[in-house]
Amino acid sequence: MILYYMKHAWRMLWQDKFFTIISLLGIGLAVSFIMVILTVNEIDDASIAPEVNRYRTLYVKGVRECRGEHNKNNSYLSQRLLDNVFYNLKDVESVTGVMTSNSVVEPSLFSGEGQNISVKWVDGNYWKFYEFEFVAGKPFTSSDFKSGIRVAVIDEHLAQTLYKGESCLGKDVYIAQQPFKIVGVVKSVDPSATFAYSRIWAPYTTNDQIASSKESLACGGLNALILAKSPSDFDAIKEQITKNLKAYVKPVEKEIRIELHGPDNHSEQRFRKWASDEVSRYDEMVKLWLTVIIVLMVVPALNMASFTVSRMKKRQEELGLRRSFGAFKSNIIAQVVAENMVLTLIGGVIGLIFSIFLLFAFQSTLYPDGLDFNITTFFRPTILGYLIATGVVINLLSALFPAIYSARQPIVQALKSKKS
Repeated sequence: MILYYMKHAWRMLWQDKFFTIISLLGIGLAVSFIMVILTVNEIDDASIAPEVNRYRTLYVKGVRECRGEHNKNNSYLSQRLLDNVFYNLKDVESVTGVMTSNSVVEPSLFSGEGQNISVKWVDGNYWKFYEFEFVAGKPFTSSDFKSGIRVAVIDEHLAQTLYKGESCLGKDVYIAQQPFKIVGVVKSVDPSATFAYSRIWAPYTTNDQIASSKESLACGGLNALILAKSPSDFDAIKEQITKNLKAYVKPVEKEIRIELHGPDNHSEQRFRKWASDEVSRYDEMVKLWLTVIIVLMVVPALNMASFTVSRMKKRQEELGLRRSFGAFKSNIIAQVVAENMVLTLIGGVIGLIFSIFLLFAFQSTLYPDGLDFNITTFFRPTILGYLIATGVVINLLSALFPAIYSARQPIVQALKSKKS
């Protein structure tokens, strides 16, 4: 029956080509903008290698250390804070400390010119936290980290730049004029993986700035990342962190208050970029996106609704005949909604194609750090689910009320409508 309705709707649509084309363009534009918003957020939140566990990761990126009413300092976390509050968390899969910086690699290794290259200073847990693909060697160990041994893992791109395809294991890479022995080479990471991307990874115990922060109560240069066994453990982990923080501060200095900026889940941490950001703007952004999406749905739906009402008026006699031969009001409503779905489906496909064009066209603007886009990005089950849901909502908004109005018309009045 639905197939019959759709075939009938297809014939009806092209009886008024002008309004059909206008409606299709309206739906296509609305769907494309909605898909761009939803796809960008889906990509930013999706677990992608090597950050395969984003959905069960908590982040603490900043802290405020208050000494009295006026002496307040926002910063990243000290190593001492990680040691006393985060590394002793129970019932978690892993905890890691991370600092990202750009450091100058020894000029002689780049034909006389130094380069600022991203270096990630990490601990030994980092290699269990993420799933890197090693193409040579292995990660440095927890013993290397604790001992402060100058070792490093580099990515394929840097290995090729430094040693032109020769094996670089056991050789040195110079970071800020200090030699680090290369123990592993990993496949290059997409820059959109914020906490996994780098060219070089080295133990943060070899970084003088972080090492000195071990003496600081709270302020330093590190982010704390906690990998929960399940997202359902987030609340329990937050309670543990609060408890550990109270136990840490009280015996040290009673006049000092430490306020963590977090923990955040992956979505929330994206909107708390700097250590000084006390509050994530995630909730605020969700409200803004919802408002935009609702407006984008309602505008073409109103346009389609007027088009549908116009069509229904021309078909009152046909609908009256169906009612007189025993069709229920629900049958009339289902027919109108199903017929309208044809228009929505065509508009949805146009919108999907246009959204793919927009994302490729504005790829460098949306992802200035780079992102390996490909066509399969748009055919994830979640994104296709968004597309279907968008089409269904627009269809119901535009067809349901005209359908109910038509179905409630008295049979006699409907049959007389053509004569009138």
